Amino acid sequence: NLIVISAYIPGRRIQCSLCWRFWTSHHTRYSPLASTRGLTKLIVLNYLGYSWLEQNVHVEKARGMIRQAVELRPEDGYIVDSLGWSEFMAGEFPAAVRDIERAVELQPDDPVINSHLGDAYWRVGRQIEARYQWKRALGLSPDPDEIEGLKTRLEIGLPALSSPSAESPPVTE
Repeated sequence: NLIVISAYIPGRRIQCSLCWRFWTSHHTRYSPLASTRGLTKLIVLNYLGYSWLEQNVHVEKARGMIRQAVELRPEDGYIVDSLGWSEFMAGEFPAAVRDIERAVELQPDDPVINSHLGDAYWRVGRQIEARYQWKRALGLSPDPDEIEGLKTRLEIGLPALSSPSAESPPVTE
């Protein structure tokens, strides 16, 4: 009754085996994380938290898991990027910029992290810096399925946010 999780953390692929019971309980409860240790715990916290964010499920639990992963490994650029991306997805753009800038300092040659920083810069009105980061990400050999999206962002930026709070005038370069 084992399940193998193949976690892709940008720049490296990691596999870990978890008990099926542990995995299935994760989808409903947070407490089983206490039973995992070391690298496995770190992978589960970051990968599962990030996956939940991308699926928009268990968002608060996911953010808590990522914060815990950062506490365990604060100098890991990939994990710090997950924290920044969770802030970005929550609309906390200044915090996202702060944390993703740190992630880029820790892991400067990762195209995904540089792309995330470009997105965060765009949302705080720093369009020139956003385009610089997207161009940099393109030069860092991104996954082929990411290239078109980066080219589109370079050309037209990110789409405007559609929310009642997005009433401020657009920032121009």
